[in-house]
Amino acid sequence: MKTIHTAALLATTLSTAAAHADFIGWTSTVRDTGSGYLVNVFAATSSASDRLVNVFGGSAAGPGFVTTNSAGGFLQAAGGDSTFAPGAGQDWNSLDSFLTVGGGMDSMTGAWSPDAATLGDPSWNFAGPSGSLNGFSTPSNPGMGISNPWTSAIPANAGWYLVGSSAEARSLAGLSSIRLAHEVAGGVHYGASSGAAANASTGVLVAQLFVAELGGGARIEWNLGATIRRSNGTAQQAIYAFTVPGPAVANLALIAGIAARGRRRTRR
Repeated sequence: MKTIHTAALLATTLSTAAAHADFIGWTSTVRDTGSGYLVNVFAATSSASDRLVNVFGGSAAGPGFVTTNSAGGFLQAAGGDSTFAPGAGQDWNSLDSFLTVGGGMDSMTGAWSPDAATLGDPSWNFAGPSGSLNGFSTPSNPGMGISNPWTSAIPANAGWYLVGSSAEARSLAGLSSIRLAHEVAGGVHYGASSGAAANASTGVLVAQLFVAELGGGARIEWNLGATIRRSNGTAQQAIYAFTVPGPAVANLALIAGIAARGRRRTRR
């Protein structure tokens, strides 16, 4: 089984101010496609005016990571470029793994799409036949002597961002039926990095991870940070961790959450 580690270099010129935390954590959704599971990760925000600048993993405390023990690791679309760069024609129904900073939602279909302008930082670079190439968006091409080592793995110390831009927070209201309930067991956060993140009303799409299996021990573990720019021009950064469990675990957590809310209402 392939294990994929992710960390990212922080590259931002925004001023950082000590204020209330607008980036409140990560929240996720999961859908069973019949041939695998599509997991989408969102940076949860506390304000609709927040904008996401980048996703990063590197910090003074150590590197961040994204790992999976699902067979085959993070799967790429058949016949595609086998890179993590999002394509202009993709949406969250594509059987593919991609990374993004933002994107939109089709109001008619409810499908979320990535921002094709997302780039990988220099840690994705590898040596090509005529110089350095960025593996975030460069597919392997044996005919041209290009062998991208990151077509099926995310390199250590790698992140993604929008050049000179940022992504606006969007409503997460339409995701309520497929968002994973937050649960904590043994100090591990499941479904989201906190209850606040699991219940956030706004956020930014940052990843789609397509895996063959979830449950029965198969999972995705995520520990990354993000930079949020506020409407007043200041920035806030934070790093959060969580685990994506199998759908059966998620459903049990959701049922437990509904039951707990019902008990609270009864006591009133």
